[in-house]
Amino acid sequence: MGKVLLVMLTRRTRRSLVALLAGVLAALGLYAVPAATAAPTSGPVDLRVYFGGPGDKAGETVSIHAAVKPVGVTGQVNVYPTGTVTFSVGDGVPKVVSPYGATEGFSYTIPSNDPFTVTATFHATGGWEDSTYTATFKPLTRPYWGPVVPTVASLGAGGLKLNLKFSASVKNALGQGIAGRQIIFTLFNRLPQV
Repeated sequence: MGKVLLVMLTRRTRRSLVALLAGVLAALGLYAVPAATAAPTSGPVDLRVYFGGPGDKAGETVSIHAAVKPVGVTGQVNVYPTGTVTFSVGDGVPKVVSPYGATEGFSYTIPSNDPFTVTATFHATGGWEDSTYTATFKPLTRPYWGPVVPTVASLGAGGLKLNLKFSASVKNALGQGIAGRQIIFTLFNRLPQV
């Protein structure tokens, strides 16, 4: 009797293990990562222009970069389209970055506090398609600290006081510009004692 029970348990255990294993494999099949598709080696490209660097007003330097990748590729790009990028800045002087990838961009001195456009054109080789993208850089968009009082921040009996000056494109709730206006934030202000 004990031997028959052991054989039955073994058969049940085997069936249970097989059923469990089949369920796990089915579940893994539902969540399996799809096979990676081969990266394209020709076709349309997605071209973008980016601005960086500390420059935000006339006389300061901003870096201008282009990014080119195959259309439809998300995440990390392992294949880069071949070709050259020509930038035309608001002054109309073309700047060529050739070949793409060797230098991603260039530095540009902001001529005035007026917005300017940058047009990047990707001249493709090797089966890729040409592409053009235009972006506008708007100076004076970042708030900047200005020493309105001798210092930007002061710590006194009233708490920590921060003096902030806004740049030209910042507007209040009514849509009015507040360029150069002083905004004072007082933190940890003590209430008057009665």
